[in-house]
Amino acid sequence: MFDSLEILIEFGVALAGFAGIIVALAGDPRNWTEQERVRVFGLLCSALLACFASFFCLALEKHYSPDTAVRIASGLFFVIGLFFFPKQVYRTFYVFRKTKENYSYQVTICFSILALTILSTSLLSALGLNSFFLFYCSMVITLLFAAITYIRLLLYRPAGSSDKIKKTKL
Repeated sequence: MFDSLEILIEFGVALAGFAGIIVALAGDPRNWTEQERVRVFGLLCSALLACFASFFCLALEKHYSPDTAVRIASGLFFVIGLFFFPKQVYRTFYVFRKTKENYSYQVTICFSILALTILSTSLLSALGLNSFFLFYCSMVITLLFAAITYIRLLLYRPAGSSDKIKKTKL
């Protein structure tokens, strides 16, 4: 049962690693637009948050019963997510509305629904309702949040962005 969390950790680390590649190739962060900063922050934080919660659950499972470990990890994930996800949705809405470039309300609605789903599944898991399944779902949805952010970071480049990737000599 807990072996599946290791797969989620690997996927989260891969997403964070891809963000690192984007950061390395994009050039000087001082030249980034605010949109790019919001996207990279959202990608890194959501991927690493899912990894941290999964690692924490695996560590707790060694000392507590599996159900208790999942409930504690879910509760911690809910508390941290309660601060991160609403702030990230607001920043996405505010920054993209302010710049009026590559913005659609559908993206904000999609992120809002994902954030509410993540928070509600983690809360229900912390309360003990089908704990592992809901915890696993909240981790998968969090990584989906990160993956959508990653795709948008690659495909929807704002005007004046740092998409002039440094040319390196081989």
